[in-house]
Amino acid sequence: MARIEIEDLPVADNLTPEQEELIQGAGPRSFRPTLEALEGREMMDAGLGHGLQLPVALPASGGADPAGQVRLLTPTTDVSQAGMYRALAQLEALDGREMRDAGLGHGLQLPVARPAFGGAAPAGHVPVLGTSAPGATQAPRAALPRAQLDRVFADLGHQGLPQGQQSPSVQADSQHVQDVAEQILKEKIIDGGKNRWLFVGASRAGMEVQGDQIKVRFQVAYGFIRGIEGYPMCEVEFTFQGKNTGGVKRYDLVGAGLRDWNGFTFVGNQFEPVAKEIFRNVLGANGIWRHRFDENVFTNNVIRQAEKLWGAREGTFQLNRVERIDGGFKVLIYTDNNPFNPRGADVSKPPVGRGELWLTFKFDDAQLATGSLKVSEIRQGYRWVYDRFPVDQPWEDKWRDTTDASLHARLRGADWSVPIG
Repeated sequence: MARIEIEDLPVADNLTPEQEELIQGAGPRSFRPTLEALEGREMMDAGLGHGLQLPVALPASGGADPAGQVRLLTPTTDVSQAGMYRALAQLEALDGREMRDAGLGHGLQLPVARPAFGGAAPAGHVPVLGTSAPGATQAPRAALPRAQLDRVFADLGHQGLPQGQQSPSVQADSQHVQDVAEQILKEKIIDGGKNRWLFVGASRAGMEVQGDQIKVRFQVAYGFIRGIEGYPMCEVEFTFQGKNTGGVKRYDLVGAGLRDWNGFTFVGNQFEPVAKEIFRNVLGANGIWRHRFDENVFTNNVIRQAEKLWGAREGTFQLNRVERIDGGFKVLIYTDNNPFNPRGADVSKPPVGRGELWLTFKFDDAQLATGSLKVSEIRQGYRWVYDRFPVDQPWEDKWRDTTDASLHARLRGADWSVPIG
């Protein structure tokens, strides 16, 4: 059977009225589709336009957009996938710039630029979540190379307020502790999404101070894919225990909790030990600390006041060493110029050695706030070496106690000035 092929059909253009009547009812005229000009078209936004802050086109005359209307972008806008990726990359490159969300940030979860490095996410700004756009760079890394970040973290937690601007209280320290915890969480634990818990972004959720303990909480978004309602959310809590050690207040991470995280249990259980290890690696053995008083000035004050209470001429006593201890500070003083560690063979008649006076000060923030401390422990005496007989026996270090009860009473009753700030 022969096949009928129609190579082309005439376009129904330039027909006479008589020809048009013959094809009436066969459908609309044929036409070539074209892009419509939409620049002047508008639609109502039910009053949400200014709250959502969509990327809208500017008015032609430079005036303000009418309230309650969303103006469409011009048809020249590149809405291809590649164009969207380029736009996202440009947004991420704007380190430190923010987009207002009219209080809807947690609901919208828009991928906007991060706050400046180390800054808190202010209320009314959209928190940053990771973007999957190929080739898009992470904003903090674009602004701060890894080596520079590592230099910043080397001193993280050790940057106290300028002297004279601090109140010796845990409440006053809590903001700094929260700032440091947030930086480590975002830059070292979340690390641009490269973590085993799939964390992609975090925002502050609260803080609590109980005695010497500070608890800080963060809402953390996690997951592979962001759904219509945004990423699922969990809560991270860090617990820091504070203690006075010398002239600083040190805060150690003693607990790290992960709540409402719907992943494998064994992975969730890894959060606390891994978080503690990261904090130790970043902060070192001293943890987060805050300046309380100048240890050098306090040490000099202690030596000079001890000379007065002893009745010795100023300049007689010399510093042996100082020690930061849990809950306080210890000053070890030489009280004379006798020989170090003299040797003797008679325990009943030991030689006279270099005199030592150990003064220990234990205190809390309330006592520091008064501007003076009290001596809590005293040790007075000297060291000497006991040469055993016969000579083949090993020698032995000895301590001879020379406690002067009257002197100790004066030392304990005195107020020892502490230079706060």
